[in-house]
Amino acid sequence: MKQTCALLAVLFFGAATTACGSLSGDRCDQSCHCRDCGTREYDECILSADYDEDYYGAYGCDIEYEDYADCELAKARCVGDSYFVDPTDCTGEIARLNDCVHDNSSL
Repeated sequence: MKQTCALLAVLFFGAATTACGSLSGDRCDQSCHCRDCGTREYDECILSADYDEDYYGAYGCDIEYEDYADCELAKARCVGDSYFVDPTDCTGEIARLNDCVHDNSSL
């Protein structure tokens, strides 16, 4: 019984801390602060942000993705209860990210 409780505690606290200090966590924390996300929405945000990070990482574009995400975090703002990033705020970062994917794609 003790082993089961210990395992559950490790799984719970491990899952609860995976987003802390991560780029995905930072993006979702900021977005959900504006939108007042519930747990499910926050978890979905983390999954989506992790997917983005993995996608661009598969093309070797980790640095370009981080630059874009950092720009988004710096430029985003709450407009009412919406999380808003003006598409013109990070055009250089988006262009470098898209160029990186294009340059590293075999298609």
